[in-house]
Amino acid sequence: MVDVKQYLKESGGNWLRADNVQVGDKLRILSAGDIDDKTFDRSYLVMPVVLMRTGENFSLRLGPKNVTRIAESFGETDTGGWVNRLLEVISIETYKGLGQKGVLLRGCAPSGEAAKPGKPAPKPEGLSSQTIDTIRGSQDILDMGIPLNESDFSILPAGVRAELLKQGLAEKRVEGDVALYFFVKEKCEKFL
Repeated sequence: MVDVKQYLKESGGNWLRADNVQVGDKLRILSAGDIDDKTFDRSYLVMPVVLMRTGENFSLRLGPKNVTRIAESFGETDTGGWVNRLLEVISIETYKGLGQKGVLLRGCAPSGEAAKPGKPAPKPEGLSSQTIDTIRGSQDILDMGIPLNESDFSILPAGVRAELLKQGLAEKRVEGDVALYFFVKEKCEKFL
């Protein structure tokens, strides 16, 4: 009998896929990675990572959009400076026409370091710290105007979803038969 998981790990084919992660998951970068221009139809930055929720090792392939977002998040363009840092899954999208899912990532600030130092953290009455943390953790999504689909939004705790909608910090829009949730940038910015 062949253990397929073991085979994939040994053959270097244990690629991280959208099915392996959920929004909010963290990945630890294990090495600076390499440019792979042979395995796929175009070049990707490939790095070994650990999915922190499960402790499982994966090979992560990063395209230009993720690489740019991560470099901006870390303030570091040399991937050697990314080693042992964390990435966060900020969205999982289905690419129209391809029927495939993709993972959007960003770099996490080191523990104890605020995303935007020097800016006070207002907390209006009735808004939980968990909701404020969710807004801060969604800054890239907010900045780029990326909506969350129904399944990604439903991963958020019920109380956070309710506060976001009740306070007008997020709004639901139906496009065709798909419900999308957008953060309202103007209202959320004061919490960043």
